[in-house]
Amino acid sequence: DLVLRYGDAITNVPGGLQIKEDLLKDLIKHLEELSAEAGSDPAWLAQLASVYARLAEIDGDDTGASLNKSAEGRAFAERAISLAAKVWPQQKQDANFVGWYMQALQVQALGLRADKKPEESVKVMQQALDLLDQAATAVPTNQQRAVRLNQAATLFRMGQFHDTQSVPSLN
Repeated sequence: DLVLRYGDAITNVPGGLQIKEDLLKDLIKHLEELSAEAGSDPAWLAQLASVYARLAEIDGDDTGASLNKSAEGRAFAERAISLAAKVWPQQKQDANFVGWYMQALQVQALGLRADKKPEESVKVMQQALDLLDQAATAVPTNQQRAVRLNQAATLFRMGQFHDTQSVPSLN
């Protein structure tokens, strides 16, 4: 919690993204070592997935502040998606978890678009929308807004994958 809280706070400081990436990579190393003790605990795996999704965002999200390490970002996104899918039934009522899962899917979709595979990008974003529909009925009322904002952002991204002139899209 400490690493995540202060790591997020330094994002916009000069060199902050690199420091944040280093902190998260160190955190991942320690979390993976502790995974043997935690086993398949859904809350533990959800936390691990969220950290991988944060790394995916830092390295591979070409829509905001990023270190532009797309290959690393994609690898982190794949790991986050794999873990998140395992615990989805138990964690879909947590808007924070849902948000990081959606971020990992977005990085995956952006990578596919960069590989000139807009059809596959759209499929990933459709998967995200389907998951968000499930989350919208599962999260508590006080977390509904966060899920709805994620749905809006995903629909916006889907529109870009359908028709953007400067990058590969379905046109």
